[in-house]
Amino acid sequence: ARPNLKDWKRSSRLLGSPQIRMVVGTYVLEDSNTIVPIAGPPEGVVGASSIPPANATPAMRAHRTAFSKAFPGLPPSDAETPIVLAFNDAMEGLLRGVEASDGDLSDGRQRLREELAGVRFDLPSGPVHLDRNRQAVRNVYLKRIGRGGGRRMFQFVRVVPEVEQTFGGLLSDAP
Repeated sequence: ARPNLKDWKRSSRLLGSPQIRMVVGTYVLEDSNTIVPIAGPPEGVVGASSIPPANATPAMRAHRTAFSKAFPGLPPSDAETPIVLAFNDAMEGLLRGVEASDGDLSDGRQRLREELAGVRFDLPSGPVHLDRNRQAVRNVYLKRIGRGGGRRMFQFVRVVPEVEQTFGGLLSDAP
């Protein structure tokens, strides 16, 4: 089910003003199927995203150009959707690990797992490396939801570097 304004208002009552207390994640923030159906998205809510602001970096611009050439029938903006970038990022990391292990998938993929632990690379969204659990450690971009010209827009707030699966120990260091 899609969220609606009533759900946002109920959350706001529970958490206080959404401009002060509500933070949403990548798929809530970036997926147009989530925010667009809400009449008047809650301006001021901050979203955490692995996706930098559109065209913010040369790497993101190059990614968008390469995507447009590879998929000419799709809108260029699709290059910056969570699903496209997540697939790109996962495949890039895995392929680098396979290359570093010379394709050795024997012994339960032991060598691949060892190589993945040392993989470091730059993606369109910024630098990434994997932790001991082979989980991505990457920059997170905070964006505030706003409106401009009658359309949803994001105001860049800041970059939080090197975010890992425990969010600095707030969750757990267990795999």
